Amino acid sequence: MALDVPTRSFADSTAIERHTGFLAASLFSAIYVAAPLMLMGSIVSVACRPRWWVSWAALTPVLASLALPSALVEMLSPTILGLWPFRCVPKYFRYEEYHEITDTEMRASGKNYILGAHPHGVFTFVGVCYAIVTANAEDGFHRQLCKEVPTAAATVIKVFPILKDVLGIFGTMDASGKTLSKRLGRPPA
Repeated sequence: MALDVPTRSFADSTAIERHTGFLAASLFSAIYVAAPLMLMGSIVSVACRPRWWVSWAALTPVLASLALPSALVEMLSPTILGLWPFRCVPKYFRYEEYHEITDTEMRASGKNYILGAHPHGVFTFVGVCYAIVTANAEDGFHRQLCKEVPTAAATVIKVFPILKDVLGIFGTMDASGKTLSKRLGRPPA
């Protein structure tokens, strides 16, 4: 397959779609700063002023996140990724995909794959765009995204309060070599 024309393109969009996409994408950036600050701040607040209701109000979202099972977040993932603000994220980035193999062909092949997204930093917005697009595309992974195409992440992402829930909508798995080798060696989901 020639890679001279995008398989999926979100280059055309309105200003309101791009602004909405920016706000939705900003949630993922902000959570990297907010989650550690909220955890540390709420613990310090409860330790210093244990009888102050604000201390406990600040700690409540952290405790709720710890109690929330990751399976629930993964179950809600398709609904969340299907919301209009999240569907605008690829439009904000003017995202285009060039496939050597389509999602449908990948599923039908009976093989396991590692998908690489470029550019990639601490947090890959290209990966976010792919997850949103394939969760909503006719030939995409839809409700099976979290199980069939989990995001490899540092172990801390899977347990850190609030961060685990926000990033858990993509389905996460440990990025260790042992876990990835085991995943690639098993039959596809």
